[in-house]
Amino acid sequence: MITQKGVFIVILNQYEIHKDNTALLASFALHDRYKLKVEYPTDKPITNNRNKIVQRFLASKEFDYLLMIDDDVVPTPNILDLLDFDKDIITPVMFTRHGTKVYSLVMDRTKDGKYKNRRLSGKEGLVEADASGTGCMFIKREVLEHPDLKFPFKNLYDADGVKTTGLDFNFCTRAKKAGFKVWVHTDYVASHYVLVDLKDIYEDKLLINSLQEKLAKNK
Repeated sequence: MITQKGVFIVILNQYEIHKDNTALLASFALHDRYKLKVEYPTDKPITNNRNKIVQRFLASKEFDYLLMIDDDVVPTPNILDLLDFDKDIITPVMFTRHGTKVYSLVMDRTKDGKYKNRRLSGKEGLVEADASGTGCMFIKREVLEHPDLKFPFKNLYDADGVKTTGLDFNFCTRAKKAGFKVWVHTDYVASHYVLVDLKDIYEDKLLINSLQEKLAKNK
């Protein structure tokens, strides 16, 4: 007899959810391969919200996986297919932005303990990473039951109170230390909607035009 997998799904939000996620949630209702439960937690701060979610998940013994989705992250419609890989921790490719630079959250940890995003061609398929983001993340029950991950989501700070490592990378690092693996599937690419300064876009366009003019002159 095949046991139906149970997935505890949470859409973390501050009373707003991206419209594309409403369509995604509607599609979840049509799934009969998995036993699903969906919640929309709004607690603050984010570390408190995630850790309270974990406690509710662990108390619900019928669920095998926790899926966390941020309100501004929209996974692909087939995101539940990632369960077929039966990984400890698995995510789609996600993106973040610093200034005008955008990079993927497929992270490798350097020898000095810092994180560097991996350059991707988009054809790698399933890849192991040192860390990924929690904006759309599946976590197997065994990971969150591990005693070394009792307080799973917490930021790290230096002696002056400045954050040195975010809760997502810190969680992944501790999970790997406990013997679990982090995976990203590059065939699954999530959208991440953020507010953009139009001035930055305009300045980027000016830079691109300038580079194109230089290239044309050098031909």
